[in-house]
Order: sequence, then structure tokens, then C-alpha cells
Amino acid sequence: MKILMQNLSEVTDFNSGRIQILLTPYDDAQIKAAIVYGGFVSNSFKVMGTYKNEERAKEIAEDMLKKNEDKERVYIMPEE
Repeated sequence: MKILMQNLSEVTDFNSGRIQILLTPYDDAQIKAAIVYGGFVSNSFKVMGTYKNEERAKEIAEDMLKKNEDKERVYIMPEE
């Protein structure tokens, strides 16, 4: 499955082992969680989408996993 990032300018292949939720990634009071793709150790991660809280980020991640299991071809990261 291909994933269109929230910024609508990047596409990546789905790999559940590379997707993580990062809490309070920014100083912005409106953004409390982000779904990121990549590795933190190498600092080579990309922000797939930002969300108002951890629960919302988990909902999006679970939806992404379900769509992949259902053999969807494309997933578009929702905006808040």
C-alpha cells in the first residue's frame, strides 16, 4: 500500500515496522502527537501527519493497519 503524507507532497510504501507515534513533537500547543515514518536513531524520519492528541494518532494508525490488511492500494493521511 502507498501512503500519501498529510502534506500531500510525499508518498511512501507502507511498512508497519517503521511507523511510530511521537508525542509532543513540536512547541505548537495545537499539535500533541505525530505519526512518523523511519528511524529515530538515525534521525531519518518523516512526519506523515500531525494530530491533536495521542488517541487521535492511534486511531489513524489503526485505520492505516486495517486498510493495509484489506489490501487497499492507497491511504491518504487525514488532516485535523
